[in-house]
Amino acid sequence: MSNNQWSILRGSTYGKMYTLYFDGSHNNQDKKAGAGCVIMDSQGEFVVAAAYNLTQTYREYCDVAIVEAAALCIGLKLAKDRNLNLNLIKGDSTEVIDRVLDRSRRPSRPPLSRIIQQIIGLIDGQNIVIIRREANRVADKLAYWGCSRLEEGGREFYTTYFDLPPQVAELIRQEKSFSNIREEEDDGEGSSSLAENIGMAGSAVAGVAMLAWGMYKLVSGESSSDKDEHKNKAKAPQPREFIRTLDYASNNMSLNDDYYTLHYSGSDINQHQNGGAGCIIRNRYGKLIISATYNLNHLYPVQYNIAVAEAIAWSKGLKLAETKRLKLFRIIGDNKEVIDRVRGQEKKAPKVPLLSEIVGEIREALEKHSISPWNQVALIGRDENKVANELASLGSKLGCLGEKSYGSDNVLPFKLDQLIREDEVNIRGKNLLM
Repeated sequence: MSNNQWSILRGSTYGKMYTLYFDGSHNNQDKKAGAGCVIMDSQGEFVVAAAYNLTQTYREYCDVAIVEAAALCIGLKLAKDRNLNLNLIKGDSTEVIDRVLDRSRRPSRPPLSRIIQQIIGLIDGQNIVIIRREANRVADKLAYWGCSRLEEGGREFYTTYFDLPPQVAELIRQEKSFSNIREEEDDGEGSSSLAENIGMAGSAVAGVAMLAWGMYKLVSGESSSDKDEHKNKAKAPQPREFIRTLDYASNNMSLNDDYYTLHYSGSDINQHQNGGAGCIIRNRYGKLIISATYNLNHLYPVQYNIAVAEAIAWSKGLKLAETKRLKLFRIIGDNKEVIDRVRGQEKKAPKVPLLSEIVGEIREALEKHSISPWNQVALIGRDENKVANELASLGSKLGCLGEKSYGSDNVLPFKLDQLIREDEVNIRGKNLLM
């Protein structure tokens, strides 16, 4: 096949066209490997994606090039199985793409050479483009997912936004949004050279990806460093240990619809035997919808500790969302013990028996509303949960069994108002940049 068949084309005159993004992830320290791919249509709409754990497949020998090539091969087979007419393939592995294009003369190990031959047999005139890693965040995240989240030999396919891990869905949504803005600007300014368009698009997508990642760092405490993300994470608690949810929202829900985030926290001023719980529900722009604070002094001293307060705050937040008929997209807290117990990861009996009862209520509520404790629940640092912490503190200062709620039309306590405004400004600022 001649090189001109691989030249970059702006479009095609036959059928509906699709773009394949692929990437691989290899954790040499833990001897784990994964592959990810996503197929988008010509309008930038998500079509299908996959994440694979390849640890068993390449147990004897593996490197980044092998898993990158495997990801491309998987993506091509996925497109073929679904009769999707690919006209463009994008990846960030220069080595793999050079070998597919027969531009590399370096000998390769047998696993890689075999995969490359499979790829060449699957490709049928598509255009293949090397892009920057920052412009390949969706496939990169899927590859990391396969490497670190799936069991050995596991694979997952995603056919709707609601099957995807939330951070992957959000990246796709942001890239689509930015793509629409770029198209409007291009329509007004006229077309530029193909090389300029490709360069600008690459930089634009890279910028959107980094901003989207920054937003997730804001709400989850996750590091934006790819290098840190791919290291052994057992040494530190994971702020967002997501596993994909199955149909956690109706298939009729649009990404343009609003979704809501619940933050919750507990307060324990043990020396004064003052306890409180607080929760806040906000929309995607950080705007306050409803918040509440509860006094828990009556539980002292036998039935109270900070885990109990955190669990009560979570349970109260779920009930508040149900009362207001708000569909929760994400739940965020800063207490690892409670999240681990809800997920079933903590097997030891709690110090306070009441905690088991509350955790059971939380599980029932999550199941009732199709909320996955793995997919839609995030663990963040306490410093990043200041609003919920302040609400919990306010609750500890109410009279015994007192409770109070604040809506968007209420006058808020000064410090609470300031903290909410700071969060809203930060989130809105990122939305404007996107």
